[in-house]
Amino acid sequence: MYPESTLLGNENALVVSFKPKWADKILSKEKTVELRRQFGKSINNDITVLIYASAPVSAIVGTVSLHSISTDSIDKIWAKFNKQAGVSKREFFEYFKGKDTATALVLQNPIRIKNISLSVLKERCNFRPPISWRHLKELEKVIINKNLEIQYDEK
Repeated sequence: MYPESTLLGNENALVVSFKPKWADKILSKEKTVELRRQFGKSINNDITVLIYASAPVSAIVGTVSLHSISTDSIDKIWAKFNKQAGVSKREFFEYFKGKDTATALVLQNPIRIKNISLSVLKERCNFRPPISWRHLKELEKVIINKNLEIQYDEK
């Protein structure tokens, strides 16, 4: 129906919302594990994730591969992933207060792109950012692929 996707490929892809500071840490490889109170149980490993930075950025700012998902007790997730999560112990336990389990998303190969603003996405494919995450629709993949520009670090 739509032209074959290029950068995102034909596989399923997710769009995940992040606060801008966490999106930056993921894209700079300071943070390789994202923590969530809950996440889709039917999500496969090795799926492409579009990084949506919430307000005030309000744009897709990059992509990353979701390598694996681990759900366990809060203490076990902290013990296993605290160094990669980019949060303090206090922040971690405050975030999971009242919960029995935590989910760790192990991320690899982040790629920073030229921001694709929410206004452009809304205009071209009626894009609605998720509160947490959702699957990307086929038309959204096509439109986003047409607007992707990889930002190379000048180092």
